[in-house]
Amino acid sequence: MISAQTNHIPEAVLGIDASGFSSDYASVYYTPRNKGKASIKKYVKNTICIDTFRQMIASSVVSLGSKNDNRDFVPVLKKSATTPVVVVADKGYDANKNHKYVDSIGSISMIPVKKNVRHGMYRWKIHTIFSELVYRRRSLNETVFSVIKRKFGECIYA
Repeated sequence: MISAQTNHIPEAVLGIDASGFSSDYASVYYTPRNKGKASIKKYVKNTICIDTFRQMIASSVVSLGSKNDNRDFVPVLKKSATTPVVVVADKGYDANKNHKYVDSIGSISMIPVKKNVRHGMYRWKIHTIFSELVYRRRSLNETVFSVIKRKFGECIYA
């Protein structure tokens, strides 16, 4: 069991996050000048689940457009071959159905509570088990996205 007082990080910590990739290479700032009007840029959203100790992608879900991150939380965890001890994610994934799914697979959800949310049976538990040391593993998702975008670019051509 994890508590806020322990300095132990379990080995099977999975982090979930999403990032957008542009679907065209034209600059957001140049396009309105060229066409005379602003256009809405379309993009591809990639939600990844990473093993935070190996910094390896365990699973990925790709969707088009600006959709809520919560839609891909359960599918990306189901596709993962690793059974997590702890699942860390940002406040955007704080939904009762996400906490319920993580609890059903026998794991702990380390997702901070959104501001002004007071209901939900899993929200009270987070105050007793939340560990800042374990939650910091979530930043490795940003590292993986940074490496992908630096190596392959922020634009999807296919």
